[in-house]
Amino acid sequence: TYEEVKALNEKFKKGSQVSLALKIKCWLKSSKVLRTAIYQNRRKKKSVDYRKQVENPILHGSFIVYSRDFIKKEEYAFNPNT
Repeated sequence: TYEEVKALNEKFKKGSQVSLALKIKCWLKSSKVLRTAIYQNRRKKKSVDYRKQVENPILHGSFIVYSRDFIKKEEYAFNPNT
């Protein structure tokens, strides 16, 4: 019926509207001063001490760097059974 179609149309409109959180995020990113302050603070919190050895890291980069010692010591770079 017409009422059902109208209700579905209203539901679709509400679902497709830009949320307030997204509007605020876009506004913050458009301001260079605010963007720098917020994202610079986030980077400081996520800093990783690259001098420490890490075991079983989750790989998500584009390449792996192996040391000469590792190459001499290990037979395979990765487990061939995987």
